[in-house]
Amino acid sequence: MPRAGRRDQARRARRNMTVIAAVAAATLGVLLLQSLLHGHLSGHDEYDDGVYFGSSLQLIHGIMPYRDFILIQPPMISVILLPFAALSFLTGTAHAFETARIFIDLAATANVVLAGLLVRRRPTLQVVVSTGFMAVYPATIGSAQTVLLEPPLVLFCLAGLLCLFDGDRITTSRRRLLACGALFGVAGAIKLWAALPLLAAVCVAWRSGPAARRRLAGGAAAGFGGCTLPFIIGSPGGFFRQVFVTQAVRNGGGYPPAERLADLTGLPGLYTFVSTHPAGGPHVLAVVTVILAALCSAALCLAAFTGPGRTPASPLDLFALLATALAVAALLSSPTYFYHYAGFVAPFIALLYGTVAVRLRDRFRVRRAVALAATAVPLILICAMLGRSVNAIVTAGPATQVDGAFASEILGHGCVLSLDTSLTVLDNRFTGDVRGCPQVVDWLGQERVLDHGLAQTPSDVANAAVQAAFMRWVTASDTVIVPDPNPGWDPAIVRYMSSNFRLEAQRAHGFYVFVRSPAPRA
Repeated sequence: MPRAGRRDQARRARRNMTVIAAVAAATLGVLLLQSLLHGHLSGHDEYDDGVYFGSSLQLIHGIMPYRDFILIQPPMISVILLPFAALSFLTGTAHAFETARIFIDLAATANVVLAGLLVRRRPTLQVVVSTGFMAVYPATIGSAQTVLLEPPLVLFCLAGLLCLFDGDRITTSRRRLLACGALFGVAGAIKLWAALPLLAAVCVAWRSGPAARRRLAGGAAAGFGGCTLPFIIGSPGGFFRQVFVTQAVRNGGGYPPAERLADLTGLPGLYTFVSTHPAGGPHVLAVVTVILAALCSAALCLAAFTGPGRTPASPLDLFALLATALAVAALLSSPTYFYHYAGFVAPFIALLYGTVAVRLRDRFRVRRAVALAATAVPLILICAMLGRSVNAIVTAGPATQVDGAFASEILGHGCVLSLDTSLTVLDNRFTGDVRGCPQVVDWLGQERVLDHGLAQTPSDVANAAVQAAFMRWVTASDTVIVPDPNPGWDPAIVRYMSSNFRLEAQRAHGFYVFVRSPAPRA
């Protein structure tokens, strides 16, 4: 390569790395603003985060998921959080939980860096669009507000992609192919969704021959097996039933289809517009707007990858297209969808948007207006998304603080049973890791496993297994914290609660605190 070409490459590399560092710094600033403003770091606003941190607290005490208690997600998140669970011995569970939340902010920031490194050899526009969109995508910020699965899941997926791609090409290194598969296997041990980008990676690497495919598959099996084997040995039937069967048959919940599609676009205000117009003419307009936004995105991708004058798509381009299609299709067809789910698809959409912007600019370079739009529109959209996210964070109300809300009502010693584990974790009253206490971190998950995938349904009262579990929990407890005076209990449990517990308090955030009467429990 001529010396001038090498100098140009070196300048572009330095420029791209500067862009990646700047976007990562801005991402960390926004995430820390979200965590530290309005008492959010110590606030209570989620259910799942308490489940994951509580399971890690139990694991560090030798209480194994799937054998000793029910957990309907793979175990790797419990393992990842072990250092913070260990910190609770010194600081208490509340401060350890807050530290884990900061760790998730750092993981989400690292994801932006990894996405940038994947395209670091590409034109600077692609680096700006991919890292910028990844950083300000609403679900990237939403899924990092507390301890949720998406940030660490994406972290291992992107690390696997860095091993897979050597620039735009599939690597020929055996070790890197095995490492890619292993990292995807670890990601699958966090959440099974990692199988989707792994499938896309195998499809893109198909032309590299059967040896490459075998290494990817073998590495994935080794990574997943290495993370889950101790738990499978502890309870093979429980692991399979809880992680695979219950997830497959669980009942639906969360966003309806139009709101899912609006959320996945990431367009500022589109999800809010759809969700606040549930009926009549405005609803039709909202659905039409969502469909038009989806069709425009599809048309841009079609224009970028097809037609005369196009350049051949690289394996990285094809991966971004295929992974986005698989992940979006899975999320749209999933029985459940919640606000943080789109955080999983964020890196693939970001890589795809960056690719489309550059391909459109290069293809229509002679038409200056089109080339300018391909450059300016993504940058304007990123700025709009950033402004909306910062405004939403700044104008949000104060987070609900536990701050000893239950300490004055709960007995100084004894077992605490809570439908929402994050309440007891934030109040330093978690007892699920104490031998003899109810080993419950996921009340709703256990209910799903025992009631064939259903949760919070009238069938609970008629389900003997569910009611037997409820009775075991309350008879072993000294305090019970529930959001409803009767969360699916049958008459026998209601009578037991009336005879042995008194309603001590109903807190401002709607939880009832039942404390055992002075008489000793049976």
